[in-house]
Amino acid sequence: MGVNVVERVQRQLVVDLSDLDEEQQGWLKDGVDNLLRQVIAGDIAEVVGWTSEALEEAFARLERDGAHVQVATIQEALRQNGYVTRDRVYKIGRYSKGRSLRGFTRPVNRIVADLKAEGRIPESAANLLSSSYQNGAVADGFSVDARLSTLLG
Repeated sequence: MGVNVVERVQRQLVVDLSDLDEEQQGWLKDGVDNLLRQVIAGDIAEVVGWTSEALEEAFARLERDGAHVQVATIQEALRQNGYVTRDRVYKIGRYSKGRSLRGFTRPVNRIVADLKAEGRIPESAANLLSSSYQNGAVADGFSVDARLSTLLG
């Protein structure tokens, strides 16, 4: 199932500080700053069930299987806060506009299922690539959990 606009908006953290005094606001801001530094520094070994090693393994298997466009799409989505438009996928893959993207996530889903079956990632691991449907039966784009960007090397 694809990610809709509401789900993408919910990934953003918005905190109303108006009920906090200055000292409490400072504590909260310091805590968030500290967490962001840890994430950026790579101090968090696992993100939504994925490790850097598992993500690299998924990319290597996809490349080996010829799913180069899917790898490039995932990497682009991770650089773009977790989302790539349908038009951008056509450009990445140099696809003609008449080409269908039906089944585009299939190789990714297969590799993720294999990694889960092998115990490399937990069953609860985030999807690596999902179709996004905003206006009907045709995917408008593809999404990746943006938190995985912290695992890119």
